[in-house]
Amino acid sequence: MSNRGRNEIPAGPRMGPQVSTGSLLIRAGHPSTPKVMIMTNTDAFMGTHPSSDTLNYKDHEIRIAMFDGVPFFVLDDLSDAMGWGSFDSRRVHSEDFPSHAKRVCQEETEDGFKDMLALSPVGVWLFTTEVDPYKGAGLAAWAKREAIRLCPNPAAKDPAMFLTMSETGQLPPSPTKFSGRRSEWLDLKNSDEYLEARYGLKIKTRSRVETQRTILEAAEKARREPEA
Repeated sequence: MSNRGRNEIPAGPRMGPQVSTGSLLIRAGHPSTPKVMIMTNTDAFMGTHPSSDTLNYKDHEIRIAMFDGVPFFVLDDLSDAMGWGSFDSRRVHSEDFPSHAKRVCQEETEDGFKDMLALSPVGVWLFTTEVDPYKGAGLAAWAKREAIRLCPNPAAKDPAMFLTMSETGQLPPSPTKFSGRRSEWLDLKNSDEYLEARYGLKIKTRSRVETQRTILEAAEKARREPEA
């Protein structure tokens, strides 16, 4: 059974074809899907020249909207492709799901405009990680490949495209082997940025021996904490 329409969120005021400067009108590119989507620019990394299109993942149509060249994938279509229901996607609606990983959009239906969600490439990976990281690894890797193809020169450290640390310096969850994010996560874990945030190291002013000693001391301290 199709999940289209199941991942809706409470709709805001109904918008007509003439939208205000605070919203972006997008027409779905697939000829068999004469929909209208309005992507509202409510948070960072929102583009000013959007467009839309439809991709295919294992014979499933996945609608996307482009912002600053970064594709956002419609959540209902992702759920349909994986055979997941609205219960599986409930965590995406949580405030804990990063704002850079999702966008609110409105789809025009026979009953009027309904609010939907679209996920960034990183958002697709987070979604599959929340539901089933092993079954969803292929979808996450596909979304990353399509994002790289469609956005070959993304902005550096754009959290919609790349794994990044949280504001408190925490790493994202460890990706599965075939998700397309494993090596990226390891690079982030070994980066000077993370070592400085995690261990308080000033990489540029410390020798390698000092850095290794500090990391080992921190690891030993963490090991002993449960015994205290």
